[in-house]
Formats: sequence, structure tokens, C-alpha cells
Amino acid sequence: MFTAMTTASRALVCVVLIGVIQVRAQQVAPVPAPILNAKKVFIANAGADALISALDKGKGDKHYNLFYAAIKDWGYYKLLDSPSDADLVLEIYASSPVTSVSNGAARIQPQLQLSILDAKSHFLLWRLTESVDATSPKLFGGVGGADSKLADATDGLVRKFKLLAAPSTGPPSK
Repeated sequence: MFTAMTTASRALVCVVLIGVIQVRAQQVAPVPAPILNAKKVFIANAGADALISALDKGKGDKHYNLFYAAIKDWGYYKLLDSPSDADLVLEIYASSPVTSVSNGAARIQPQLQLSILDAKSHFLLWRLTESVDATSPKLFGGVGGADSKLADATDGLVRKFKLLAAPSTGPPSK
């Protein structure tokens, strides 16, 4: 009988602990209020690292232009041409960190990074990253579908940003 009670007590403790763990797993840290309340944004081109610039032959604006067009088409924010009156600064950057080195050859994983900054305090509020499919030898050129790979990565980044910034109630009043 003692063994049965001990087993039952242990089972009850396990059930309670699992419940506590599940409740804690469901708790999500809040999105900073400036992101949720923003109505006006300035989109900044933070450029690209040296490798992306070399691959793109110095034309480092392609990722910026795609991102700007996607945010403009969304129509959720008023886009400003200066950060002075903006609520947020959306800073887009292309990079190519090395993911591995084998036999002297480096493997890179190109990516787009979106830094979301509070325009008034200049504090970084959030950063999103989206990988670019690295299977094309010309990652940012017009050969081999690379433009569509960059567009796909831009779409993924914008999708992540929409999920973060836009409550399901619709766009903010302007």
C-alpha cells in the first residue's frame, strides 16, 4: 500500500510539474510598445558587408530597394524621407557570415538583417534575420535566379516583421 501511495504521489507531482512547465512555455515576452504603436517609419539602408558588396559589384542597394518596395506595398505605415519625425527606423543590412571552413574553403550564408530602432531614443528594439539561398554562385546578380532568391529572402523578412509589428486588428490610424 505504501508503494502504491508513493507511486501515486510521484505521478501527481509529475503531472503538476508538467502543468507548470507548459504554462511557463506558453508565456511570451512582450513586443516593445514602440513597435506596436508606430505609425510612421523611416527605412535606412545600412548597406552590405565587403563580401556582398564585392559579389554585387558595388551595387549594394538591391536589398534596400526590394525591402522598401515591400513595406510601401504593405501600406501599413506612412513612409518618411527623414528619421526626424518617424516613430521607428527600419535599418536593412545584407551580410555574408562564414558558417564553416573546410580544406581552406569558406562557406558563407548570405542573409538580410532588419534592425528596428526607436527613432527618438535610437535604441535597438528588435532584430530580424532571414537567410538568402546560397546555392547560386551569383547571389546578388541577375544570373541564375539570384534576384528571385533575394526577393524570396526579402519576402520572408517582411513576413516576420508583419507578424511582429501588426496586431490582427489592422493598420494604425494615420
